[in-house]
Amino acid sequence: GRMQYISGHYSDAKINFEKFLSAENIGKSLIPKAHALLENCKFAEKAVLTPVPFDPINMGDSINTADEEYFPAITGDGQTFLFTRNFKAKNAAGVLMFQEDFFISEKGSKGWKNSYPVSEINTDGNEGAPTLSADGRYLFFTSCAEILEQSNQRKTNGSCDLFIAKKVGDKYVNPRNLAAPVNTKIWETQPSFSSDGRSLYFVRGVKPGENCDIYVTRINDDATWSEPVSVSDKINTSGEEMSVFIHPDDQTLYFTSDGHPGMGGQDIFYSKRQPNGEWGNPVNIGYPINTSSNEKSFIVSPDGKTGFFSSTRPGGKGGEDLYQFDLYEDARPKTVTYMKGKVFDDETKAPLGASFELIDLATGKVIVRSTSNSVNGQFIV
Repeated sequence: GRMQYISGHYSDAKINFEKFLSAENIGKSLIPKAHALLENCKFAEKAVLTPVPFDPINMGDSINTADEEYFPAITGDGQTFLFTRNFKAKNAAGVLMFQEDFFISEKGSKGWKNSYPVSEINTDGNEGAPTLSADGRYLFFTSCAEILEQSNQRKTNGSCDLFIAKKVGDKYVNPRNLAAPVNTKIWETQPSFSSDGRSLYFVRGVKPGENCDIYVTRINDDATWSEPVSVSDKINTSGEEMSVFIHPDDQTLYFTSDGHPGMGGQDIFYSKRQPNGEWGNPVNIGYPINTSSNEKSFIVSPDGKTGFFSSTRPGGKGGEDLYQFDLYEDARPKTVTYMKGKVFDDETKAPLGASFELIDLATGKVIVRSTSNSVNGQFIV
């Protein structure tokens, strides 16, 4: 039954799970697993009969290559697209091996321009699973423990850690380990930074792909990080929760999981923030976006209309490619907008780095505290 389920033969699998549960002397530890898989089959059968709109388009040669591209990130104005590429290259020791690096593409009048490497961040080690602050000023990313002594990979506390780099001018500089309490001796990865510049969501697991849950930490007023906590008991399960993405609306959380009723493997889900601030029950984004295979690397454009994800589906450029599609209405986040500006000296017109606050005039609440780029004076909120 389980083999039929993970290969998408839901009706056949359901018959075998029911047959199994009706048998005598079955192992007690298998009963709850069989019930869970039976419920998944019932969900999947219904989902296949009620498909959601889905027409994925390969993002093309400016993004995708014969190598693998995945884990995208996007700025709040939708103009900068960052992603991870996995390819073979020689490291500092001259050894040819796979490595993950970051590439960036900018939005042009005819679509995404040719991508280029983030050379100031990339090393001969693995940089992956990035997120950008809404204004593009901060890059959060994952880097993992050294494999070879001759490598110039970054030092971690063990396994994989989260790092941060600040954009000065056009370059991300001085990447540093976020350290405790965010990073531990186990696996921290796949960050997503909220548009208010205060909350960082990420995945923590005992080791890659094992006992993974979504956590959140917040920046205190003294610029320290709070002790990370589980994002919600409604979201985290005894299964694996990964690929978290907090939309710029700060009200919609997307993630993947194999612990909620789904089509098999990792499915994409979304949860809406409730009026009391808690996260609502997760909703499976539906078939055929979700399939019996693993879905991952899902994000949504700032305007909420476009979904981006990686896939090995036929017809791609090779390996995993990045795709985009029109996201159907019910799965969209709230509508958001943005303002871009530039701080400059009134007399000399020279750009300035300056602190500023965005205040809700109706409530007097400070919505955003941030700074402009010290080189070009630009900001976005």
